[in-house]
Amino acid sequence: MNGAHIHLLLNHVPILGSLFALCLLLYGIFTKSDSVMKAALLAMVAATLVAIPAFLSGEEAEHVVEPIIGINDTALDSHEDMA
Repeated sequence: MNGAHIHLLLNHVPILGSLFALCLLLYGIFTKSDSVMKAALLAMVAATLVAIPAFLSGEEAEHVVEPIIGINDTALDSHEDMA
C-alpha cells in the first residue's frame, strides 16, 4: 500500500463524517437528547482527526501519480492548493 492508496482511503472520511455528524447533531437537537448531541460532537472530532493523515498523505500520493501519462499537472497543482 502506498501514499496514493492511503490518501484515497482517508480523504472521504472527513467529508462524509462531517455530514453524518451534522445530521446526528440536528437529530439530537430535534429530540433534545444530550447523549445524541455528545455522540455527534465526538463524530465531528473523529472526522477532523482523520483529516490530518489524509492531508499528510497527499504529498506522497502526488509523487505516485505524477509519472502516470495523462495526469494533468495543472489539475494536480490546483487540487494541492485547495488542500
